[in-house]
Amino acid sequence: MDHPIALDSHALVFMTGRNCEMYVGDALKSLARQTHDEVHVLFVDDASEDATADIARHHLAALFPGRHTMVVNDVSWGKARSASTHLRALAPQYGFVAVLDADDQLIEPTILATMAREYAEGCDVVWTNFVTDRGGTGRNQALDPTLSPRLQGWRTSHFFSFRASLFANVDPSYFQDDDGRWLTAACDFAIAFPILDQTRRYRFLPVNAYRYTASNPYSHHNLDPQSVGLSSRHQAASARIVLAKPALPCTRPAREAVDPVSAAAAVARPWAPVVRERTAAPTVAATDPWSAAAAAELVRRCPRVLAALRHAPAAAADPVFLNDLHAAVGRARRVLEIGASPLLGWLAAFAADTGTATITSLAADTDRINARRRELRLAGAETSVQIIESRWAELTLGDTTGYLPDPGALDGQAPFDLVIVAPDAWGARVAANLALPAVAPLLSLEGFTVHLQGVDADVQQDAAAQWRALAPELELLCGDFGGSVLTVISGATN
Repeated sequence: MDHPIALDSHALVFMTGRNCEMYVGDALKSLARQTHDEVHVLFVDDASEDATADIARHHLAALFPGRHTMVVNDVSWGKARSASTHLRALAPQYGFVAVLDADDQLIEPTILATMAREYAEGCDVVWTNFVTDRGGTGRNQALDPTLSPRLQGWRTSHFFSFRASLFANVDPSYFQDDDGRWLTAACDFAIAFPILDQTRRYRFLPVNAYRYTASNPYSHHNLDPQSVGLSSRHQAASARIVLAKPALPCTRPAREAVDPVSAAAAVARPWAPVVRERTAAPTVAATDPWSAAAAAELVRRCPRVLAALRHAPAAAADPVFLNDLHAAVGRARRVLEIGASPLLGWLAAFAADTGTATITSLAADTDRINARRRELRLAGAETSVQIIESRWAELTLGDTTGYLPDPGALDGQAPFDLVIVAPDAWGARVAANLALPAVAPLLSLEGFTVHLQGVDADVQQDAAAQWRALAPELELLCGDFGGSVLTVISGATN
């Protein structure tokens, strides 16, 4: 029987830790960088003897106000009992559960948003691959839905998530040994298999989204001199206990028949991260006199904007803003746009009109890149913009760490005298803090302008303060282009 299950994108992130004071702050910061907004954190401190609880409490209040639940066990329960008790109580309120250990980190900022999409499309279990802080790479992979998951080995470790309603079907005995003692090792294993038993609607995302801290001295494999890889003897024994338990019945078969040869390939289709698409600039109807005059002047000087408007209506922007942007492109020789935003169609039209600037776009999201290429092709401008697809790069400035399209992919393309950053690709505050140092090696020594586009006033002020401290000689204009842009101008352009 195919039981109806709510398609809820709200994620409950289950975090447990004991004596993780060296790691827990970075773990929570990595979670805060996720682009998915519908997140609640269940943090369980397992009777730590160090400052883990205090550090976690501080970061939860700062990063997830009103979106977290913290539990402190009086004595060490272990992850299995904490899941059976604390997670079981909270899970029914959420769509899916994702498991992040308090000494690890998420390194793909769109992964929760991508998982939410998979659950909305009917998946019941979604997982990724991982890397370790020692340079290793995990061996997670797709499961064959025609076979029992218990026959296919341990392929679903980190980053593991599951539809929350399935957890209610797992009896506490699945987290205990034959004598009723709670398992204190291989707890991820114990959580995963009774969930996997119930469904064949799997999805493996072939991306290294999780950073496993293999160097933690308190990890089981580091406490056992006879560990094999990341598995101690204690963990191996607990895993055998889990596999010896009867499998729960599968009530969620694969929705379509698949043959054994193509099964693995079918569930491991190419990974596509979910990135929130927003309008590049405020959409303003040209009803006031200034907007009407600006629109008429822009069309007179650049008739190609009509094609951009027709084929990319989501990018329709305030005519005053577009006039300013047209002038900026007209003064430039080499333009770099970061994020593959809807502004790209306008930039292509302006560059073709002025005949002086070349346009390069750098992005790390395939869906956005494909959307822009389609718009450019429809407008007959596909050859006027070079779009370079990159990987995500981790960047740090002060207390801010985030992920931006890797500037290293532009090797040989610099220098640029106009850079336009579209922060909607990865989060405005992260882009605001990191954009200038990220693009600094790409800027022209003869003078440059950087526009951080589409950010709120408070974000602009925070970024301006940091950038001013780094380079006091730069001119910084908050509220440029009608209010939503932070502009940086080098003294050489004056």
